[in-house]
Amino acid sequence: MTATLTDKTLKLNFQNNQHGEAMLTLLASSNGKQVTTAFTIKVMSIDDLPIVKNPIPDVWVDEDAPAKLIDLHPVFFDADGDPVFITIQENTNPNLVTPTLSEKNLTLEFLPNQHGSACLKILATSNG
Repeated sequence: MTATLTDKTLKLNFQNNQHGEAMLTLLASSNGKQVTTAFTIKVMSIDDLPIVKNPIPDVWVDEDAPAKLIDLHPVFFDADGDPVFITIQENTNPNLVTPTLSEKNLTLEFLPNQHGSACLKILATSNG
């Protein structure tokens, strides 16, 4: 946290992903006399959402390609260190590709004699 005082306005700037408690003491002086006041600032922890740290690159394969395995471990990150759970939310072309998840490994099974494009929507959650 940083604090700035301009005229009679105190501005507190808080850091991202930080929580805890701090004591702030203000000193005022006039005509050689001083007075102080102190107060506690408490920033509560919140549950941060997981983020996409390393996006999955587009996949290009030839027709009748063998299955492709994509490791999703480095894709998602949770700043709180909570476990990240991954699910497949959508497959826009199930006649082209069948996605399956095992742990954090995504397997793409390509159906025979098919070509085209598909978009997969992958959801990462943590703490419910």
